[in-house]
Amino acid sequence: MKRRISLRSAWGKATITLPNTQLVSIEGDSDTAVYHAQGYATGRLRLWQLDLTRRLASGTLSEVLGTASLATDRFQRSLDLRRLAERAVDDPDNAAERSHLRAYVEGINQALVETKILPAEFIALGYRPQAFSLVDVYLVAHLKYFINSAWQFELYHSLVTSALGTQRAACLFSSMDEAGQTHPALPAGAANEFGTALEELLVSARSGLDKLGLESPDIGSNVFAVRGQRTKSGFPLLGSDPHMGLVSPGFNLFFHLRSAGKLDVFGSNFPGAPGIVIGRNRDIAWGMTGVMMDNQDLFVGEVDLAGRRVRTFRGWEVLDCRESGIGLRRGKGEVHRSYGFAGGQMLLERNGLGLFLRWPALDRGLGSVSLYALNCASNWPEFRAALARLQNAPGVAAYADRENNIGTQVYGLLPAREKGLEAAGSLLLPLAEARWDWRGYVPFDDMPSQFNPPDDVALYANQYSTHFIPAPYISNRWHPPSRAWRIRELLDATAQHDAASFVAIQDDRVDLFAATWMPRLWALLDASTQAGSSLAGWRGDTRIVGPSLLFERWVEAICLRVLSSELSLPLAVRYLDMWPAHRWNIMAIVFEPDADWPLPASVAVIVGDAYRSVCTGNSEPPRVDYRHTLRRHPLLRRLLSASHPYDGGSRETIPALRRNCDFLTSGQGGGGGSSYSFGTSFKMVFDLAPGAINPYLANMPSSGNPFGVFLKKHLHRWRQGERFAFSFER
Repeated sequence: MKRRISLRSAWGKATITLPNTQLVSIEGDSDTAVYHAQGYATGRLRLWQLDLTRRLASGTLSEVLGTASLATDRFQRSLDLRRLAERAVDDPDNAAERSHLRAYVEGINQALVETKILPAEFIALGYRPQAFSLVDVYLVAHLKYFINSAWQFELYHSLVTSALGTQRAACLFSSMDEAGQTHPALPAGAANEFGTALEELLVSARSGLDKLGLESPDIGSNVFAVRGQRTKSGFPLLGSDPHMGLVSPGFNLFFHLRSAGKLDVFGSNFPGAPGIVIGRNRDIAWGMTGVMMDNQDLFVGEVDLAGRRVRTFRGWEVLDCRESGIGLRRGKGEVHRSYGFAGGQMLLERNGLGLFLRWPALDRGLGSVSLYALNCASNWPEFRAALARLQNAPGVAAYADRENNIGTQVYGLLPAREKGLEAAGSLLLPLAEARWDWRGYVPFDDMPSQFNPPDDVALYANQYSTHFIPAPYISNRWHPPSRAWRIRELLDATAQHDAASFVAIQDDRVDLFAATWMPRLWALLDASTQAGSSLAGWRGDTRIVGPSLLFERWVEAICLRVLSSELSLPLAVRYLDMWPAHRWNIMAIVFEPDADWPLPASVAVIVGDAYRSVCTGNSEPPRVDYRHTLRRHPLLRRLLSASHPYDGGSRETIPALRRNCDFLTSGQGGGGGSSYSFGTSFKMVFDLAPGAINPYLANMPSSGNPFGVFLKKHLHRWRQGERFAFSFER
């Protein structure tokens, strides 16, 4: 049953229609009144995520979660995002949208005051959240900056390169473009002065994001559009499919925001800031996905903490020091000191050396947080102008409009580095050498873009797109092009598309990696091993669960056999978790022998032994697990459990699905309760034809109720792919 709430504020009246399933509709007298109501609705539906996210960003998780969060709080305090958020409040560049953000915050706080029974998480932990502020909005925005950024990979690259040397590491970290060409990824190596401290830092940094289901840096998504020449209606279609951690409650809300001013926009919002991130208005539609941009660097330099200074190529520079207290639930807190300067925030200090992380937010503002200009854009030039203001998280945006135009545009702040040295940012760099210093930022107009491509298709699935190659260096970390290949294959298979055919593409679960490599691997098994195998004749349809799981475990076992002869098990397992193209790169090592990487045995022995190792043990099928932050306690684990049996999908299918690689350390995937906890968050299709239906669906309902028993009906709908429908004309 829908509930209608009427609100009055300094900006006028607004009416909220709260659903029991998906869409939250808001109509108001002004744009700002609508944002106030959006904050109110978010406070009613996602209060736990709002508080959890700002606590993670500010390093205050330990106040409510205890000692298990201390390492994460220390890492977040080292970043000192609060200082950056406080600076953003007074930034004159943010003045135009500040009233929107204040209205949103006041709406959250009104919901907090009026909420008599807090969400279950607060009751379980025994505290009431404090009022929200404008600083909190900017804190959350700064945190989102790190979810899909380069710093985690730079730590990992350095660990692996230190262990293997540059040549062998390059075999692991190469990228394949959309045309199937392989590109080297790493430059000449740099020494690792920090040993195991880097690995400890990596774990600490990711453990906080784990509480949001966002700890994986491999956050792939799909977005694709076609012009009217390829549709039944003659108007463009656009599909968007973000991939995130599977969490309960879901970190997403669907809104229709409509005002007497400019707003009339429908789509997805991530709690913490107003507006629509992925969506459409009456004139245009857009989707977004990560671009794997190398927008951060890790530097090493001599430090004198007593004198609060760091040695760079300019000489000794002053280190700012901020002291803060980390509170601890049921225990004594501790004092933390963060050090930083214009060239980075210090993450570690060992024996007089400091490890510094530099990212654009240290010297540039966040740009637009409310997305107001984007939500109100009506054509390609206005769309690009709005994207030029998005500086807090890099990505690729796909575009379609009612005038039959489509396109893609890379956005975000990309550091300009010395020509020929761009890829060096993948490793630790010395502060004492001027050649590694940034030279400003790449102009927005130089970023890769397409407008009305010749084949009438705009497509991005985190691959190294062919139109990126002549553009400025963006990254060395790309997903394999298999998802993009499959989307294009399905687009070309239908002459005239409609929303239903786009929905079918979004739901397709054929793994092109399996279709490519299964015949070659299968041919290496002897006849007795092949006999009776469920893999006989299987060619990548992951909906056929048995062979799909067997193939996945087989390939992962091959990967570990190749890696474990050269890397420690923790580093090897992390490679499977962190590097998007790991399966393709390991197959290249296996089938294209290189003197830099000697194999531990013949190819046939490696492949055969790996297969036999995964054919034994517990065959219990895994589950797709929607995690909750408070599932450590047995009772809460039972109450807050949301899951369903695995029914297809892999990290390379269009609706990506993957498991945490921890399962490999306990028998290489032998079932036994292992779970998939990363996948598609929601799916949206936008039909630009007048009066058309726009199908959409999320993996979690809008209701913030975290109890698993209430989620079964919705998860059934999600598994069946039964979309909801929105139309501006209804």
